Amino acid sequence: TIGFGPIKIEKDSMMEFAKKYANVPIHTDEEYAKTTHFGDIIAPGMLTFLEVWAEYLKKDFFDMCSADRVSLPRPLSWPPTACP
Repeated sequence: TIGFGPIKIEKDSMMEFAKKYANVPIHTDEEYAKTTHFGDIIAPGMLTFLEVWAEYLKKDFFDMCSADRVSLPRPLSWPPTACP
């Protein structure tokens, strides 16, 4: 399991991303979005993924003694040293 705290996406950066890459009313038109079951604009899924991915990349998965290490399939063993 890999964990990190909440990720905050600022409205201005979300709108900028949405207008450039996902220019649909649910992401860019506040009046339209109020009429949907969300009740407000929502972040594009790709932006959400990229924000989570950016946090994911901050983890040191190859610190083999870390709780957040990558589990490699057997018989592959890398690095060959054991954790203390």
